[in-house]
Amino acid sequence: MTDTYIEYEIPLSEFLEDGTKNLSIVGGGTNKWYQVRVPLLDSTRVFGNQSVLSTLQNVQYIRLWLSGYSKPVRLRIAEISFVGNQWLETSRDDSVMKVSVVNIEDNSGAPDHYTIPPGVIRERDRTQPDQEIFGNEQSLALLINGLRAGEVRQVAKYFSQRPVDMFNYRALKLFVHGDRSFGDDAEVFLRFGADTLNYYEYRQPLNFDWEEMNVIFSELTSVKAARDSGANASQIPAPSGPPGSFYSIRGNPALTKVQYIGIGVRNVSGRYPFKTRYTTPPRDLYGKVWVNEMRVTEVDNSPGGAYRIDTQIKLSDFGNVSFNYAYTDPNYHGVDRAFGDRVTRKNWAVNTNFVLDHFLPQDWTTSLPLAYSHQENIALPKYLPNTDVVVDEAARRAGERKGSTATPEEQQAASERIITESQTLSVRDNFSVSNFKFGLPFQAWYVRDIINSLSFRFNYASSSQRDPSIVSATSWQWNFGMSYGVTLNHSLFLQPFSSLFDGIYILEDYKDWKIYLFPIMGFNSSLDGGRSRNSSLSRTQNSAVRETRTFNASKQLSFGWKITEGGLLGIGGDYGINIKRDLLFLDTTGSQGFSQILQALFFGGRDGSYGQNMTFNFKPRIPNILNITKYFDQLSAGYRVNYAWQNAFQRGDLGKNAAWENSISMGMNFRLKSLADQWFKDDEVPAKSKQQQPPRIQQRELPKDITDSTKTIPIDTTAVEDTSESINPLEKLKFFAKILIKYPLLDYENINISFGQSNRSANQGVVGSTGFRNFWGKLPFQMPDADTNGGGPSRLYQLGLVSDPSSTLRWTGRFPFFEPIAYGGPSGWADTNKYGIRAKNAAITNDFSQKNDIALKTNRPLWEGASLEINWKVGWQYRRTTNLSTDELGIPKLNSTKTSGSVERSFMSLPPVLLFKVFKSSLEDVGKKYDQNIKSPEYANKPGAAAADAFEKGMEALPFLNKFLGEFVPRANWSLRWSGVEKITGLGDYVQSMSLDHSYRSSFRRDFHIADDGSEQTDVERISYDFAPLIGIQTTFKEVWKGSLGGNFQYKTSTAYDLSLTNQKITEDITAEMSLSLNYSRRGFEFPLFGLNLKNDLEFSFTYSRAKKSRRQHDPAFLQSNQEGTPLDGNIRTTMEPRIRYTLSARVTASLFYRYSRTAPDEGGSTIPGTTTNEAGVDIHIAIQ
Repeated sequence: MTDTYIEYEIPLSEFLEDGTKNLSIVGGGTNKWYQVRVPLLDSTRVFGNQSVLSTLQNVQYIRLWLSGYSKPVRLRIAEISFVGNQWLETSRDDSVMKVSVVNIEDNSGAPDHYTIPPGVIRERDRTQPDQEIFGNEQSLALLINGLRAGEVRQVAKYFSQRPVDMFNYRALKLFVHGDRSFGDDAEVFLRFGADTLNYYEYRQPLNFDWEEMNVIFSELTSVKAARDSGANASQIPAPSGPPGSFYSIRGNPALTKVQYIGIGVRNVSGRYPFKTRYTTPPRDLYGKVWVNEMRVTEVDNSPGGAYRIDTQIKLSDFGNVSFNYAYTDPNYHGVDRAFGDRVTRKNWAVNTNFVLDHFLPQDWTTSLPLAYSHQENIALPKYLPNTDVVVDEAARRAGERKGSTATPEEQQAASERIITESQTLSVRDNFSVSNFKFGLPFQAWYVRDIINSLSFRFNYASSSQRDPSIVSATSWQWNFGMSYGVTLNHSLFLQPFSSLFDGIYILEDYKDWKIYLFPIMGFNSSLDGGRSRNSSLSRTQNSAVRETRTFNASKQLSFGWKITEGGLLGIGGDYGINIKRDLLFLDTTGSQGFSQILQALFFGGRDGSYGQNMTFNFKPRIPNILNITKYFDQLSAGYRVNYAWQNAFQRGDLGKNAAWENSISMGMNFRLKSLADQWFKDDEVPAKSKQQQPPRIQQRELPKDITDSTKTIPIDTTAVEDTSESINPLEKLKFFAKILIKYPLLDYENINISFGQSNRSANQGVVGSTGFRNFWGKLPFQMPDADTNGGGPSRLYQLGLVSDPSSTLRWTGRFPFFEPIAYGGPSGWADTNKYGIRAKNAAITNDFSQKNDIALKTNRPLWEGASLEINWKVGWQYRRTTNLSTDELGIPKLNSTKTSGSVERSFMSLPPVLLFKVFKSSLEDVGKKYDQNIKSPEYANKPGAAAADAFEKGMEALPFLNKFLGEFVPRANWSLRWSGVEKITGLGDYVQSMSLDHSYRSSFRRDFHIADDGSEQTDVERISYDFAPLIGIQTTFKEVWKGSLGGNFQYKTSTAYDLSLTNQKITEDITAEMSLSLNYSRRGFEFPLFGLNLKNDLEFSFTYSRAKKSRRQHDPAFLQSNQEGTPLDGNIRTTMEPRIRYTLSARVTASLFYRYSRTAPDEGGSTIPGTTTNEAGVDIHIAIQ
């Protein structure tokens, strides 16, 4: 970090000034390559107020420099990497023991004289097969300096992220080497387990020279078995170890989950009782201990197997029964795993489906499907869960612990209890009726529209299970549902103007105006309910049965409506409501009768959530004045609002929240080209009479036979051609108007204009109920009840017209005849400047947001096959968050208000390359304008405002348009597509079709907030422009080698600039990507094989892409002179993949592919290292039927 860093000085000579060997440099050899080792904790100088360790925890850059040379030198660096030891000292800053390494290259001579353990072979470098290069074999070194008698020191390695499973091996081995000076006074020990409180331990005497430690896992588990049997054995001699070796155990370790391994040395000198191998009196130990080649051996390769049986019986066309059984033994494993999971699994299931309506007469349309399933799963572990103790052995010892006083039945029960508690058993049953309908063959209206329109569904499921942690767990649940839907006859309407408007100009278009007397078009409703109960008993001591229950219901209703159609204004829409109710408080006795449950589903419960959605569609019809409807499509407008109410029962009124969100949309389409064609239509030329035709030039009649080709034919040159036809100046004017006005400005086929607005309001602590009574129980603009607003949010709130839940309108009798009011508690209804009553003594929040979008889109043809689409967009949004607090009466008080928003519009900014430089929309222009602004009195002491103004104006192409169009008017974006390029370029002999694409998209966005003084403060500005693609070519070639060949090429760029007003910095993100793909396929070709003519397919594909990304930061104060900025990040990603796919008679498919991917860091700056990946593979699929 800045001003906090560490310096290291490493001499590059092999010997120091005092003549001693430089331990920081090793190697050399014949090629003079050295390895320089920098001890990170042993620094030369530390700058800043942090320790070395704290600084090393947050390293962001590394600098390397050389000094002390009297003449030029060349230094090559092959690799810089971090290395370290995974074995950690258990005590930091311990002077008794240090951890290090020794290796054959550096420590084979004095004073260490390191040798390789017997049987260990140095690894050979396989990357250079032409040379014999061996790895630098090394060992862990424990440096002992004054270990007192009876004390121990150890190093540890932790596997907290991924524990080691040693259970599938039979032994753990390693080599140890003691110091000659230890004599017989040292022991080496090995601990491994879950942590320092749960581990196995093996120890043996530590002697000079290499010796092997051999830990037999079967001998280890006998220690645990002896302890669990009540023998209180903490250690036993190791049967296969040398004299003086022991096994011991602490806590409850397991070979299946090893997260800690420790290796240490114990000073046993002077140990009591005195033995011949111990020294008297006690003494301190000094020396080195080497450890090498820790490994697990003798893998468990016991065979395993698994099988599965499936069968199905079809009972005519009214049912089927299926059965399956699966078995897996504890040693079975898939090819993607090395070992089995040591569990025997048995699963079986029966599934039945019946269609009982097939037993009814054919003219009945009844639907009655039934389904039943039963499933059982049992898991029999070979070992006790989370241990390495065999279940059968533990069961036998459990029976033995009962002692001789217990009866054989009691001993057998104790053994069976151990086996049962280790198992996992699950039993499930399910019964369902998915869709029951009567379908009675009667035409009575009450049968057709009521009984036959009902449908029912039911599901019942139960389960029971036990496992090592649960004695028993049972559950059951049922779900019931019914639906009803009917479509009403919508022919009851009036046409009051059919004869009144007939034959009247303009009004005749509205003579078919329909007014529906019953606007409802149809109903859809449903009722759903569910009830469940779960109980479980844990195996922990003194545990009690835990029970959970649910009982709920939901109701839905929706209908479509239409008031008018075919008139000046067509009005229609949809309405829907969804209510979820909690019935759990009614479930008190534990069992309910059918009638009680049915009554609760329909009429009982308390509201948990309430949802309501409404849609209003307006289709105005434009009066056909001057045939204007020919050029305007049908106008459309719509309004949609969703209202939601939630109740968290535990928090009272504070747990009641209400919210709504609405959307307003309007749009129209104008056919400009059709209208302009009428303006510039050519006048019809009247037929001219023969007398008006100009006379022909008179000449002699030529003889029929002409033999003299050089003979001059006399012509009357005195005859004059009549050119007296007049030229209409209006036609000439119209011709020039077409060229200058129509073609460039009025040849756009369609102009589509759309407007959209969305609003959202969310409020906490809303008092009262769902608001259903306020919406349907009051007449329009009827004065609400003067109570505590117990009905919940008002109708206007549910319609999305006000943002306060208690706001409504009151008739005033004067213009504008209505005023907003809100219920304010005991003071009654007051003006809306006050907030309505809320939950008492609470801190609540009101959240309101709005978003607006205006878009204009048009298109036009350019030439044959080419079209241009242009669009403009502008949008703005804001959000207001109000924090309130209420008193003991629930009257709100304003605490704070936070308002933020943004403005976004389509923009035009072009990169300063080639001809685009004339638009002056670059970072250099931003720097120039910033320098001008910062010197202007208008921006005195306002560097942020100066940077924002310079950023927007400097990056905009054609900024003078602001003077004519305004600051917030969007700029044009475009896309171009040209199909049939092959016709122009002359490639038709080779290319079947070719198209070209080009698209430009740019936007400007400004985020702001409202300060405490009411001023608008800009936070961030963002400008982006994309050429997506800059050029794109799609090509399909004509037949090549009796197959089809196609290709696609694209080059696209994306650039984004973000200006942060907090630090006046501009962040630049640039992406440039090129992609190429080729595809060739040939299908259906034949060749004989074994006397058969097989049809074959061949496919070849090639893809290539290269994407360059860079991220830089700029300071506006230096942009005029430096546009390079400071590199932050960047990389280049390259991928290439050729693939060949061959299909032989639709039965054998083979694919051969090669994939190359490379990520190269940017030279300027990158946070990731470079990587290169090469993949190749063959896929073969054979279908056997």
